Amino acid sequence: MYVFVVVTSQTGAWGCFDEFNRINIEVLSVVAQQILSIMSALANGLPRFVFEGREIKLEWSCGIFITMNPGYAGRTELPDNLKSMFRPISMVVPDSTLIAEIILFGEGFNNTKVFIRLFNYYTLKVKKVKGQHLYTATYMNMTSSGLQCEVAY
Repeated sequence: MYVFVVVTSQTGAWGCFDEFNRINIEVLSVVAQQILSIMSALANGLPRFVFEGREIKLEWSCGIFITMNPGYAGRTELPDNLKSMFRPISMVVPDSTLIAEIILFGEGFNNTKVFIRLFNYYTLKVKKVKGQHLYTATYMNMTSSGLQCEVAY
């Protein structure tokens, strides 16, 4: 974690800790202190700051993000000092049918109803085989199949 945080702050990169609440509470506490020192240096506009005993460069464009899946077994509640550093947002499953219809309209199709039924059937098949929904692959396959149908039509 140390290297990840240092490299992110020195290069100005954006880093994302996925499923952050799966980390042990002891490690979360240490990471919270590291992130707090970076955020304090950013707030004060410092070009360099002391990070765990070492002076390092700080790029103003760096960013640290986390994702969490609360409510699952084995997940840790974030400490309050860490919670206060991040802005919560919620995400929902996208409406695949609407997205597919917009993509088809964008490709120039006027009547998308037949293709949407095929897309929904294909999406269900992929989900059943893979056990999860692969949005990007499904849309790419749908677009390439639609273009082939357009040529045949």
